[in-house]
Amino acid sequence: MRSLATLAALVLVVCAAAPARPAAFGTDKQTRPHTCTVATDCSVVPRSCCGSCGTAASGDARAVLTESWHGSSRCSGVSCPRCHAEPDPALVAYCAAGTCRALDLHTSAMTRCTADSDCIVRPRGCCDCAASAWVAVRADQSTAYQSRVCRPAIACPQCVGDPPPLRAVCGEGHCALAATGADPVGDLEL
Repeated sequence: MRSLATLAALVLVVCAAAPARPAAFGTDKQTRPHTCTVATDCSVVPRSCCGSCGTAASGDARAVLTESWHGSSRCSGVSCPRCHAEPDPALVAYCAAGTCRALDLHTSAMTRCTADSDCIVRPRGCCDCAASAWVAVRADQSTAYQSRVCRPAIACPQCVGDPPPLRAVCGEGHCALAATGADPVGDLEL
């Protein structure tokens, strides 16, 4: 019985002497540098070494924390073709629960359609005012898209501007952008 009491006393002494566990990580980037808080903390990059002329493409995309992305060391020594492609505006990075995620609007449920009237053109980012990039989504999914990309909620300024020279069309079962009076273009850069 005496050795049981000695063991219990030893456990108490060891536990009391042990350093306190650190508090749970918050979202402060200095405390936890590998987390995101907003979509702009993240970027879409190719999963493969070369991507499509150096950029991500549908089926070959992932989202990473922009400040920590330096390319992949597994690809050092890989010879990629000498070409350049503009980023695909339909590949969107967003932040969910501190983790960067990629949204592929080419295949997303947010863009499924059966007719052109199902689709709308909306800013790729949060606000219409001064938007420079656009995407096509299903009209009933515009709010869901905004809430995913604009976490936390962002108040957009009121402005009057020219609408983009684009239209949203339903092509191959998904909403896509097309220049006004043109056929759908899946990789239109705007």
